[in-house]
Amino acid sequence: DGSCSSGGGDCSSPCAEDAFAVLELATGASSAQVRKAYKRLALATHPDKTLDGGTQFRRVQAAYEALCELAYQRRCAPFPQHLLT
Repeated sequence: DGSCSSGGGDCSSPCAEDAFAVLELATGASSAQVRKAYKRLALATHPDKTLDGGTQFRRVQAAYEALCELAYQRRCAPFPQHLLT
């Protein structure tokens, strides 16, 4: 479904460090921690509640989506062929 709520593993990668920083999390935080931080920051930075035009909200949303995509890719990675023989 593309959300960090499915699975339950950790989302971590050197390229994801910026996304963790945007969500104010330590690198390698669990998917539950990512989801909780996203909800908290999405409420705090929503364009209806701030005057920045939604810039910070879009950054938070992009970071969450990047980490969710990373988690999804890891869950759906093809099984290594050398282990099938």
